[in-house]
Amino acid sequence: MTCRVPAHFADYSQAVREKIAEGLALLQDARSRPIQPEGGLETAAGRWSDAATCFSEAVEAVEAEEMGGGGRDSPAFAELLMLYGEALVGSAREALEQDAERMVLGPQVPSVVATGSREEEEEEEEEAPSGKEEAREADTAAEAEASTDEGQRAWEVLECARAVFESSGVVYTPRVIDCYEMLGDLSLYVNDAFEQAASDYAIGIALARQYYGEGSRRLGGLYHSRYVALRSANDWSGALEALEGAVRVFERRVHPTTADESVGDAHDEQRAVLRELRTERDAVREALARKEAAANTAGSNGHATTSSAHGAMADATLPTETAPDVVPVVPKRGVKREAPEAPQAPNTTDEST
Repeated sequence: MTCRVPAHFADYSQAVREKIAEGLALLQDARSRPIQPEGGLETAAGRWSDAATCFSEAVEAVEAEEMGGGGRDSPAFAELLMLYGEALVGSAREALEQDAERMVLGPQVPSVVATGSREEEEEEEEEAPSGKEEAREADTAAEAEASTDEGQRAWEVLECARAVFESSGVVYTPRVIDCYEMLGDLSLYVNDAFEQAASDYAIGIALARQYYGEGSRRLGGLYHSRYVALRSANDWSGALEALEGAVRVFERRVHPTTADESVGDAHDEQRAVLRELRTERDAVREALARKEAAANTAGSNGHATTSSAHGAMADATLPTETAPDVVPVVPKRGVKREAPEAPQAPNTTDEST
């Protein structure tokens, strides 16, 4: 399974380009499959990790051989780092999902179990029963550590890629946005840093508004990602503001004011997304209104409590996702950092897809 290598890797050796092609094929396959079982589709099991291995080997080869293309500060190397970072984030997310599934379902039960004599059973009962349990705990701890290592490495390579793209000119602003989005995904889905994820998405939003315009679907996706992060952080007011931003974007796309905002043949699909976003927004608005009413009632009785407000919030039924890229959050402690300020980018034409 191979994939055509982009032109910006042309200066690398044939061996490196072949490794990149292999990683790209695995990455594209992983992107097309869900991390969790969904609708009978085969999951991306192992593909993210295999892609990360390919890109890791390519990065090591480039660093060791000091090949052409401008070295480590070149956009070509930043492109490779970004692909590597995306694969690492996907692999870390997949590991956490599998770990969470094992915690819920327990160890797999074999379909056939060999039986022995009563004497053998009694001998086994006399042995320490904790061996298998300790082994399972050790395996779980090792997998958690590996996921943390992947998250740390993903942060490092994405930060390096972002810095190179930012110093390479305005033409690479879309790649800077990509990096901030992946950094946000890392904080949201791998670490427990929901506020950090919201901050990264906010920088991506600012850049996307300047570069693509107000009707970009890319902008709408970033708004929704920020909504998920703020909702996970229990910042419902901020989450509603981000969700309303996503609604505004898709309203412009369904009812374009300029030719650049036209959605063409995807009009029906855009309408469906807009309906889902509006439904979710209305649910959040209702929940916030009930929270405020409960707080006012408690305050008027002289015993306002946070539990009553939280109870009103919990009563609302909120949709769990409205976009295909949104998955349930699996919190895990990991890398935390300070987000740099967003670089400035000029306003150009909006993307049409």
